[in-house]
Amino acid sequence: MAFLSKRAIVRIFRTLRRERRLNSRIIDNFIMAVIVVNAISLGMETSHYFSAEYGTVLRLIDNVALAIFTFEIGTKMLLTRSRFFRNAWNIFDFLIVGVSLLTFIPQLSVLRSLRILRIFLLISFMPRLRFIVQSLLLSLPGIFGISVLLAVMFYVFGVIATQIFGADNPYTFGSLGRSFYSLFRIMTLDGCWTIINKVLKNHQYAYFFFIPFILLSSYIILNIFIAIIVNSMREARLRNEEKAREERQRNKEKARQAEMEADDRRSEQLQETLMKKLNEIDARLARMEAATRSGKEEAPEAKRVPE
Repeated sequence: MAFLSKRAIVRIFRTLRRERRLNSRIIDNFIMAVIVVNAISLGMETSHYFSAEYGTVLRLIDNVALAIFTFEIGTKMLLTRSRFFRNAWNIFDFLIVGVSLLTFIPQLSVLRSLRILRIFLLISFMPRLRFIVQSLLLSLPGIFGISVLLAVMFYVFGVIATQIFGADNPYTFGSLGRSFYSLFRIMTLDGCWTIINKVLKNHQYAYFFFIPFILLSSYIILNIFIAIIVNSMREARLRNEEKAREERQRNKEKARQAEMEADDRRSEQLQETLMKKLNEIDARLARMEAATRSGKEEAPEAKRVPE
């Protein structure tokens, strides 16, 4: 087997870079289609019928999809080189594909169930999903603060509920853990009235406990969660717009710089052309002056000959 020369390899990667830049949308759509098909095939493997009848085809689809993902990541790494790991989404894709490749190691075959994580590759190819993930990441500090407040509130109400309602309702409030679970169900309004009605049979004034808890947890804190996420989405949108403006500004600066460099090159070429013309004119004048001097020197000698 003949190996490609270094020049041929460079030419191939230049072509890949050019094609990726010109047809990036087509390539992204193709990769997204492969991700969806691979996710469907992995879901079909969970069925005993499809696994028995089409197991070979499903494994072939899985291996081909993984080969395409690996080739795409490898090509991107070779084209961008050190700049590959400067992009967080590239690192995300690299980790997802890396986990899939680890399943071929016999000792790590238990990780085969993690192959479904490849569907998260869609996030890298869909700008709207990237925007949502970026918004969630920006909201993490605010969500953490609200979570701490919610945990403190759960602890306070859980201790109170266990001490007051635990003796008569051991199944729902018999311990601190059961109180936490019951309060969580009440916060989500999932069967909360069943729990509350059981408590009201023995504690007629339990309204003064449950109503403030529902107001604080379900209507105030959860709405604050939503407000934080909405505000983070707004910040993410503003950041993206700012990055887009900066990118457009950089592109304009690059275009202006390229135009100035082109003007400088044209000016240098014009100066070189003018200098060549001036040098040619100087050379012609020098030859004419030399010819004139030689003609003047020959003229007196021609007059002396008759004498």
